[in-house]
Parts: sequence; structure tokens; C-alpha cells
Amino acid sequence: MFKRIPASLPKDPTWPHNFKGLGFFIDESQRIKSIEYPTDYFRFYHNTNERWNDVHREAMHECIRHEVLARLAKLNVNPLYIPTLSTERPSTTIAHIPILTTPPAELRQKKRIIVIVNRVFEDLAIWAYRVLSREGGIDVGSAVAFIKDILARAAARQIDSSITNNDEVPGIIILNPGQLLYSYKHARAMTPVAWDALPRKSAVHPPATVHPEYNHIPGNKTVEEHIEYVLGNVIANEELVAKDAKCYLIGLGDGGQALMNVLAELWPRYQDKIAAMALTGPLPMIDEGLPRAFFKPGFKEFLAAKAKGWEVSSHPLDTPLSNPTPPEPAYKLIDASTDGTTFFMPDVAPPRKENGRIKDVVLFPLVSGGNSQYDECIMPIAGGSILDWFEEVAAKGEGYENDAMVVSDEIKAEREWPESPFGLGSETEQDSNVGFHEVQSEG
Repeated sequence: MFKRIPASLPKDPTWPHNFKGLGFFIDESQRIKSIEYPTDYFRFYHNTNERWNDVHREAMHECIRHEVLARLAKLNVNPLYIPTLSTERPSTTIAHIPILTTPPAELRQKKRIIVIVNRVFEDLAIWAYRVLSREGGIDVGSAVAFIKDILARAAARQIDSSITNNDEVPGIIILNPGQLLYSYKHARAMTPVAWDALPRKSAVHPPATVHPEYNHIPGNKTVEEHIEYVLGNVIANEELVAKDAKCYLIGLGDGGQALMNVLAELWPRYQDKIAAMALTGPLPMIDEGLPRAFFKPGFKEFLAAKAKGWEVSSHPLDTPLSNPTPPEPAYKLIDASTDGTTFFMPDVAPPRKENGRIKDVVLFPLVSGGNSQYDECIMPIAGGSILDWFEEVAAKGEGYENDAMVVSDEIKAEREWPESPFGLGSETEQDSNVGFHEVQSEG
């Protein structure tokens, strides 16, 4: 049996953490291009060794993160650190995670606040690296273009020449559900992808072990915990957010799903604070797959009236795809909370069928996000549409409710599920509870 001594193992690759050192520059269109081949973008597969590619990518991502945060700082959006709730970086001995906000002194004066929950594996304020590092450029692939759009709309209304301080500019809070791992050695929060790219003893050593306690931020171990922490300690904190301020929520992909899960459980606590909710790339809403909290009085009605989803679709941006289609099974009382509030769940029932086809069940209006492949690409495309909708909601105030959309018959047919090609026996068997689960798994 042979054993290799440590000195003979291949060294872990290292790369400069600046654009020029990596061989790239930012052109006049804010796109990252190769210095040697100015028409080329960053390529992940630049080497046949996976470890080399991972470390090289993380070096590029670190450059991008610094650039995005620097640009957002110029737009008056800066880090606020959890759990200290300070704008100064805490001691390296305190596990902490940054979110981004309007400066606290200004934030508490705002009556409208846009709160964004990103996808659960993305870096802070990065919508999509696949957009940012290619044709879209740094601004479009991150929160920078979105914030610029907000400021430009305020400037167009000519309310105040000091754009970043006037009341027309909503406050901003950007959560950080992706960077929930904390490294004391490197004194920063990071995503699992960044963690795996940390330096190792050699190129063939395994990644550093994640300790279940020490490598997490207290109260922010999971995405849901992070969202609940920000809701309770930032948004409900009158030293940071005014009591009468209204929040306009944006949930991206699986971050949006986590946001709904939290709100469903805590709806009575926050219902008066939330004016509307936009979701990009929302996950399928099938009645039996919903947490029972979704059926608490008020939350489901809020989704139908004041939530809206932008979905992956080949249709043009904002094309109506579906109106809310609430389930129609019989309801029964299944629980009562300690304060006496009761809520209901439907009896187990097969999905609704029409003309022999299974129909989707959705809880809020859905429109096209303008991208047919990747849900992370929706926010760079649909951000302006979301702001248009928020302005419509704000103009109508408390009385706003989603109007019914005209959905074409062609799109309605696209959204129906064909029954299993393998057949499930008789119609009676198909309509049974067992048949329902078989259709779910095969449809």
C-alpha cells in the first residue's frame, strides 16, 4: 500500500481577487470582459480540473460582490449588520451577517419600504451571476439597476432635488438568505458555494467542516429563521421602521417561498404592515402541498387580492397566465390556536379536473416574467414591471385588490396537466386519494 506525504500533494489553487489580476475589465456597458480577448465574457470551464474552476469562479464572485456593494453605497444603500443592528462591522469574534438598507436615520422616516428576499443560494444583492457576468452586466444582474430605477422614478416626479432624501423614494431593505454560513477565520458570512471554495491544505483535501452551531449566525441558521429575524428585529423595530410604514415585499424564487411560509405562520402579527407582495419564479401552488397555516383567515385572501407572481414563461413580459384559482373541496375545522383563533383545512381531495385534464391551483395572479428558462433571470427583466405594480397599489391605498385578468384559451390549455399516460384504472380509482398521489408523482 502506498501513501503520499503531504508535501507531494498538489497545491490548492489561488487567484488574485481583483478584475485586472484575473484578466478582466469592466467596459463602458458595465459588462465584464476579458482583457486578452475583449469580446469574451467570464467562462467557468476554463480548466479541466473542477477545483481550479471553483476557486477561479469564487475569486471572480468576490470581485463582483465588492463592486456591487460599492455601487449600492453610492446609491445610499449600505450594510446593516445582524445581530448587532449596527452600520459598523462587528468584532470578528461575533458571528454576523450583513443585510442592506437605506441608512437607519432615513429609513425610519419612510412611509413606503421595499423589502427584498433573494434566492436562497445567491450572494447579497446579486440577482443572477449568469446575467451579471455576461450580456446583462453588473448593474442589471444585481440590485444596482433596480435601485437606480427607483431613484429615476422619484426624480421624474420632481418632488425634491435631493432625490435620496425625499419622501418619494421608498426605503430599501434587502435580506441575505444566501450567506448564512459564518467563518471566524475569514470573519465573514458566505454562501455554501463560497464556503467550498475556501483555501484548503491541498487541492485534494476535503472542504472545511461546517459546525452546526459555531458556523451559523444565532437566530439565522435557516432561511426561514433569517426572514423571521429581520421581520421581528428590523421591520417591527420602531427605531428603524416607522410604525405606520407600509412594506412592499419582493420574494425571488425559493426565497419567496420561504417568505410565504413565514408570513403564513405569522400573518396576524404583520398583516397591517404589508401592502403588497411580488414573487418571481414562484414554486407551484398545489392545494395539498400547502402548509396548513396558508389557510388561516386573512392570509390566503391577501394573496389573491394583493400578491402577484412573475413566472418563467416563453410569453412576452406581463402576459397574463392565470388568475387565482382557489380550491373547492369541503372544509372542516382541524385546529384552534391557544388564543382561540380557528382555521380550516380542506378534506383530502383529488385535484380539480376539467375536460379530463388536471388543473393548476394557484393562490395569486400569475403573469409572464419574460424569460423561458431560468427563474433567477426574471428579476433583472421584470423589476420595472414590479415597481409599476407597486405604484398602482400605493395609488389606490388600502382599497386595492387585484383585478381579474383576461387569460387566453391557449395559455389556459398550456397550464393544464395531462393525466398520467400509464392510466390509473377506473374513474373511481382515479378520483380516490390513492389515485391523487399517483397522478402527482407521474404528472
